[in-house]
Amino acid sequence: MRVGLLTNIYPNYRKREDLIYDLVSSVNLSGFEFIIMGTGWENLAQILEQKKIEYTWHPRFEYEEYTKVVPQLDYFLYTGMDEGSMAFLDVLAADVKTIVTPQGFHLDAGIPIDHPFETADELKNIFQQIVIS
Repeated sequence: MRVGLLTNIYPNYRKREDLIYDLVSSVNLSGFEFIIMGTGWENLAQILEQKKIEYTWHPRFEYEEYTKVVPQLDYFLYTGMDEGSMAFLDVLAADVKTIVTPQGFHLDAGIPIDHPFETADELKNIFQQIVIS
């Protein structure tokens, strides 16, 4: 299962990437591959390496690569509680399943979120359910 993380992250944790660190450290993610595009993911890359979880990291946005990556994803994960991720629209167009927060234009798009969540526990439960199915 390929999971896309398509955003930059920042030192103040405003994208709530700590939920991803919690997920990676507490859920068996064998069978998942994280496809990451954006700056600031050095710590996650190190953790994924240590845990032997497959990943590909593009440390900056590259449009050509982005257009190749998005249709190959099985899931798109966005943890921020802000206006939403612009990549959300792209993954919807590519028929990628969404694991995103129910806020901002994620709701405005008028297309149901496949796996909405707000808390770390809800996110972990989603991944555990995906593993089971």
